[in-house]
Amino acid sequence: MVGLRNGTKLHLEENLMTELKDDAFLPMLEDLGEKGRIFLSSNPIQCDSWLALSLNVPKYLQRLQGVNCRSYGGRSEFYMLGNSAVQHLPERVFGNMTFDDIIISETSLVSVDPMALLSSKNRLKILIISNSTLEEFPFQVIPQMTNLTILEITDSPLKSLPALRSSSLEIVRLSHNRIGRLLPGWFMPKLRKLDISNNPIPEIPRGLLEGFRNLTSFDASHCNLGPTLSNGSLVFHSKDLSNVSLRFNGIVRLEPGAIAGLTRNTLVDLSGNNITRLTEDTFRPMLQFLSQQKSGIIISLSQFHGCLLFLTMDLHVVDQDYGSAT
Repeated sequence: MVGLRNGTKLHLEENLMTELKDDAFLPMLEDLGEKGRIFLSSNPIQCDSWLALSLNVPKYLQRLQGVNCRSYGGRSEFYMLGNSAVQHLPERVFGNMTFDDIIISETSLVSVDPMALLSSKNRLKILIISNSTLEEFPFQVIPQMTNLTILEITDSPLKSLPALRSSSLEIVRLSHNRIGRLLPGWFMPKLRKLDISNNPIPEIPRGLLEGFRNLTSFDASHCNLGPTLSNGSLVFHSKDLSNVSLRFNGIVRLEPGAIAGLTRNTLVDLSGNNITRLTEDTFRPMLQFLSQQKSGIIISLSQFHGCLLFLTMDLHVVDQDYGSAT
């Protein structure tokens, strides 16, 4: 393409370009001048091609818009937003490049080759895929990602989820997918936040939370855990647990011992369920715990006219009919 002038805006969005060749783009960048721009969003441009070009001509970086890779402050990031062309990340999509962050959102991405992630296994810290059409994900590579601290796969048609095991993960968000089953055998000793909300999950396997010794927040709201939350469903093992959300699960009844391992600062939110009776055999153990800890737990039950039930060391009996404490 020739004849471009200083200040020209060249729009090449939503094409099928896979690489930026020096002999094609360098002359155009020279002609565009300081105020010119080339817009390249929604092209399946391979990341290694973009980085190769940027290293060769760093003074032209500001003239390229919507390309998928960037480096700053010693940190390397792959970023893809609003790209409807890329459906797969194949094995060699990143060439020889490695990344600290991979962030993909609002795309047509369906699958990711395991090797595309393993090329950054010793470096990757943040992996986010959201609002995409992801149907499968290579969870088997997670144990090898030794520096990965944040994993978010949300708002996708993802259905299958194996037991997750990681020595480094601290935050896992898997909300708004179509996950219909959890398998036992999870182990993430550094995990602080787990969000599995808005999935059609019918039950929590016994022992699922056993390996989460540093958990502070657990969100399983808007799942299908009702009508009965069985004994041993949620047994926590973290002294730092602060939030447990079980909102809108169709829960009618909690068996004794359904929720255990609460701490002196835990907030348990059961609002939006169908609980009509706070039975003594279920809630007395919580009260006994509170009297030992000289502190309190708030259990929010919105169906009781939006009230908050404060259970403190001075409260010993739960009114089984009205959900008030005496």
